[in-house]
Amino acid sequence: MECRAGLRCECSGLDHFTSNPLRDVNDISLTSWFGVVEEFSRLSLTYQSDRLEALMGVAKVFWEKLGCSYLYGVWEDAMAKGLLWNVTRAVNYGDAPSEAVRQEKNVAPTWSWASLVIPKGRRIYFPAGEGDTFCSDRRFEFLGTDPRTDLVQPLFRNDSSTILVKGAAAEAIACLVVGDEDRKPDTILIFQETLDDAVLITALNWNIDVLPKIEERSGETTWDVVCLLLGSAEEQDEIDDSVTVNHTLVLKVSSDILGAWERVGILNIGEEVGPTWFFKEKIFRLV
Repeated sequence: MECRAGLRCECSGLDHFTSNPLRDVNDISLTSWFGVVEEFSRLSLTYQSDRLEALMGVAKVFWEKLGCSYLYGVWEDAMAKGLLWNVTRAVNYGDAPSEAVRQEKNVAPTWSWASLVIPKGRRIYFPAGEGDTFCSDRRFEFLGTDPRTDLVQPLFRNDSSTILVKGAAAEAIACLVVGDEDRKPDTILIFQETLDDAVLITALNWNIDVLPKIEERSGETTWDVVCLLLGSAEEQDEIDDSVTVNHTLVLKVSSDILGAWERVGILNIGEEVGPTWFFKEKIFRLV
């Protein structure tokens, strides 16, 4: 950060930095923040645990204009969009990149994009960050941090990594199907719906944040999850028809903190899929 006329990041790996998402200080909005994170996540850092620290100066400039609370790389006024991040392959990267892994839990909570060690050739992507068609589900609400703290004073060093959100969630079973050793496992979500005297089973592919370690992949691995509906957006399908896509956060019970939930991935599905799923409103403590 050199002046108020522009923004840039002094990091290694700038030979792969294809564009500056903030060419002038007037281009500061919640939407442009997603572009900053997407580009920044591609850069190489000596210590990946320093990503939030390295972005601190840029985040402060945003806060001075936006005025809303900043939590581990996510803005309170764009909480639904900010939670809907994904890891994708970077454009024009020839080799097959390795998979992402989790940072130590003291670096960032699982709901933050900064909780991952992002390998070369991959980057963070916000599927709901672009365009203006995304609409938060009316039942989704950010309730604050737990414990509650003054979110204005400790701008970038908020000690509370637990947030409370309320929304509609559907239960599912996450399934990891392991095939050949050199083949990436299939990640599937299974939903069961009772229709009169029959049971309808729906199986969908989803985006998992971190694959289990190789030694933990034996045959078929399953665990219970919930899909928290954050919102929907109008998008184009393969033949350029407009479709409504529901964006959900996939959560599992925390193995470390009683009564808390951890993010494990996202599920983006067409509105025509799962219209009869039983969504139940609930408050979640995300860590």
